[in-house]
Amino acid sequence: MFGTTPLTYRLQQGIPSQSGSPAVVLLHGIGSHEGDLFALAPYFPPQFYVVSVRGPYDYGWGGYSWFDLQITTQGLWVNTQMAAHSRQALAELRQDLLNRYRLDPQRLYLLGFSQGAMLALSLLLHQPHNWAGVVAMSGALLPELCPQPRDPDAVGGKPIVLIHGEQDQVVPLLYAEMSRDYLQDYNLSYYTYRMGHEVSAASLERVITTLKTWAGLD
Repeated sequence: MFGTTPLTYRLQQGIPSQSGSPAVVLLHGIGSHEGDLFALAPYFPPQFYVVSVRGPYDYGWGGYSWFDLQITTQGLWVNTQMAAHSRQALAELRQDLLNRYRLDPQRLYLLGFSQGAMLALSLLLHQPHNWAGVVAMSGALLPELCPQPRDPDAVGGKPIVLIHGEQDQVVPLLYAEMSRDYLQDYNLSYYTYRMGHEVSAASLERVITTLKTWAGLD
């Protein structure tokens, strides 16, 4: 059911470096596609390779997802098997990128929006050796996608940034606050903006500043 299939992605190459270039992997929201967040690529520092990935599951009408997610009377229902497959597929994509391009494996970052943010947070917690940090925008940390038992030390202090809209009606602010509370003893930064379920100019500026700092480009 969950056979391995290479992921489709769009790539903006950064400035080559003998020591390896930084890279950011972009994960879109449910029902979207790799072209959505790729529109942000021109805003990233020129040193960065920008990789915008398509979710492996067809969502219909030209959209894709990372896992099935439904709202029921008991709360959210998550297909954890599909999420695990997406995590494995992204681990394989990471290795393929390292094989193809001169990237710095210590400066590979994740940026997810909405469902992509949910997966990005799960990826860092499950695969802290693969990723140097994560920016989660307009998403949430879902308990069903967290490794058990909870172990902040396993992440090794790698940075996590949560960014959320105070007027978000798709993923309400409460989910971001719950994620913040769960991650309070991790290396966490938390920001809210007067916006809805979107990427605003102010929130994008925060993302760019964060990635430049992480990559040592200040």
